Amino acid sequence: MRQKYNRSTSRKRVAFTLVELLVVIAIIGILVGLLLPAVQAAREAARRCQCSNNMAQLGLAVHHFEFNREYLPAGVTHDKGPIRNEPIGQHLSWTVSLLPYLEQHNTYEKIDQKLGAYAIENFEAAHARIPMFLCPSNSYFPSSEENGTCHYAGCHHDVEAPIDSDNHGILFLNSRLRYSEILDGGSNTILIGEKLVDEKELGWLSGTRATLRNTGSFNQPARTPRPRINAPSYEEMGMEMGDGMEDAVPGDPDAVPVDTVPTDAIPPDAISPTVITPEVIPPTATPPADDASAVKPSVANPAAAKLAELLRVGGFGSYHTGGANFVFADGSVRFLSNSIDVELYKNLGHRKDGEITNLDW
Repeated sequence: MRQKYNRSTSRKRVAFTLVELLVVIAIIGILVGLLLPAVQAAREAARRCQCSNNMAQLGLAVHHFEFNREYLPAGVTHDKGPIRNEPIGQHLSWTVSLLPYLEQHNTYEKIDQKLGAYAIENFEAAHARIPMFLCPSNSYFPSSEENGTCHYAGCHHDVEAPIDSDNHGILFLNSRLRYSEILDGGSNTILIGEKLVDEKELGWLSGTRATLRNTGSFNQPARTPRPRINAPSYEEMGMEMGDGMEDAVPGDPDAVPVDTVPTDAIPPDAISPTVITPEVIPPTATPPADDASAVKPSVANPAAAKLAELLRVGGFGSYHTGGANFVFADGSVRFLSNSIDVELYKNLGHRKDGEITNLDW
């Protein structure tokens, strides 16, 4: 007997239930959550590699400069020290000397070095963005109204002290060192390192703490972001060329007294909420009372405290996890941990301390 064909029974509908769909979505969410840290780590590794390449280019440019001139570039050019972090004087940074060796010849030609870093004639060059000066992991990139920044700094000293001609680093005030004067050896002496963008920086053209640091501390990004106050322009500080700015060149720190700078010169709109102010991790204990190299601001004396702040330089640091990239005088790029041995870190900032650096980095 032939069985009766029933279309409704021969075709069965196949579909996901709501419970199965939710389970699949949950599994996918868990997998994505597990992959995200790996993706972020891969991106950071790529950024760190690009940063290392930038620093290798800077080290190579320094070597090319030395090959042509037979001496290393000066950390900052100025008639006398110590260097204050204010837009007064010549203050030409070592970064200017490297521009022809970084394929930035056009920018170099627009800089009138006789007028100094803060002259109105150098306004266009000061606002230039140099790719080799920027770390992709650094969270701050200046706006079009600000001076171009540099995320790398030359090592001027082994401890916190004002930038001057008697510093122990390689790039300091009016330095013209030869490699033979780096007695500890190029492989044991820091040339350039990463830095965090500090408050009131003066741009890559300025040979202040904007492009010079020391091994007196190792900085890391603050846990809580704080707004960065941009450095006021010359017009905002009441220092137009017609008001005696031309008399401040080639760079007399006393031409415009510190006390004459108005305290309300910073405009209210010059605040960028995206920048993280660095926290300082002191690599050494509190300096002893007889340590003359330490800058000790006085709370009871506002003028002395203000001067100490102008002379403050600061240490290296980066937004990379665990440490920062450094270029040594031999041209090698190495990643130093922020937990590096205190004395070793200090020795690496001194070009001729005579110490043996045989510890793990």
